[in-house]
Amino acid sequence: RKAAEQGWTNAEYNLGRMYSLGRGVQRDDTEALKWLTRAAQKGHLKAKKKVQDLQHSMKKQNIP
Repeated sequence: RKAAEQGWTNAEYNLGRMYSLGRGVQRDDTEALKWLTRAAQKGHLKAKKKVQDLQHSMKKQNIP
């Protein structure tokens, strides 16, 4: 988390994935989207795809 908070793109992506999967943290799609979006905005291709997937999933579940 510390590396993600310091702006390390891969750490932001990894933390977002942890939240989306509930690995080592409580599953939280909103928190996952926050971290994945940060990485995606920096050009991380996997993060861009995960943001799209997560937004689609959240829309289906009516999560704001």
